[in-house]
Amino acid sequence: MSSHHPPSKGVGGAGGVGRKITLKIETAYLSEADHYKIGGMWMNDFCTKYKIDPVIRDTFIARGFPTIGSVLVATEDQWKHLEIKAGWICEITWAVKEFFLTHNIPWTVSDFPLPTLEGGVGGRGGDGGDQGGAGGEGYGINHELSQRRWLARKGPLHGGVGGPGGDCVPRYRRITETPETTREVKVPNLDPDVSIGGIGGPGGFGTKLGGDGGVGEGNIISMFALPRFRKIMGGFGGTGGVSASVGGQGGHGHAPDVIYLIHQIDDGTRSLLPRTELKDLNLDPQLNAFLSEQGFYTAGGLLETYMTELNSAPGFKPGYPFALRDALKRFCFKHQKRHART
Repeated sequence: MSSHHPPSKGVGGAGGVGRKITLKIETAYLSEADHYKIGGMWMNDFCTKYKIDPVIRDTFIARGFPTIGSVLVATEDQWKHLEIKAGWICEITWAVKEFFLTHNIPWTVSDFPLPTLEGGVGGRGGDGGDQGGAGGEGYGINHELSQRRWLARKGPLHGGVGGPGGDCVPRYRRITETPETTREVKVPNLDPDVSIGGIGGPGGFGTKLGGDGGVGEGNIISMFALPRFRKIMGGFGGTGGVSASVGGQGGHGHAPDVIYLIHQIDDGTRSLLPRTELKDLNLDPQLNAFLSEQGFYTAGGLLETYMTELNSAPGFKPGYPFALRDALKRFCFKHQKRHART
């Protein structure tokens, strides 16, 4: 059925949603040589050496992860099925990067060519005998950090592209459902180094009203995945269905979203930071309790957390990521300043 109109006789069905993908590159994204250097460490030895809380160590061992390498090859979706807390993965990620740093293995990518970042593309409105359907909206980039970093680094950034409206076909050219009016989903022929969002399906034919084109969702891309692509495109809205009367609306094309860590640091800053427990960050008690429930124990774990990581957790408040960013910025600056005096 159409997503903008109640179901009724003569109304074409809505096109399906083209779903997004979420691409995050975490500790599992290691070269085979780097994985060889760290992967064989026993979980108990690794957690002891890098002072990971015993709860995390014992949980992983109890669930059959004998080595740190066995932890690193699992994906985020697999962690969810295993009921592993987000904070536990962040705590281990911090320790793995500490291992790299102490063994002179570079981790931080300080500079790289930014890919072109494009908004979504709205679908074309369906043709109609009385009225053409409206074109879908092409949403522009609306992520504050994405815009700020792209402008600072002079990366190409394009807004969304609205879909064209459908034609009003004269009544003497009666529209019926034919192979020409049945729109197929067309997948853009792109290079392997181009990321595209979801592609919404076309709306169905309707004698009274064409079905709306499906939404094309924009992908969610980690900041660490950016060097992988030359171009990152938004979703493509589906074409509105044609109708003998009113054409369906084109589907909306959503923009991609680039996600960032709550507070990003380089290897130089990382080397200055001591192991610091949550209670020593002077956080709000409610925020501290929330983080503890999600499996966080240290400031290092928080520094491996994305802005959107905790949004769906029970008890989350919209201001928490910003409160954490503020606390972590002050925490890092304090130790940078202390080091500068020595």
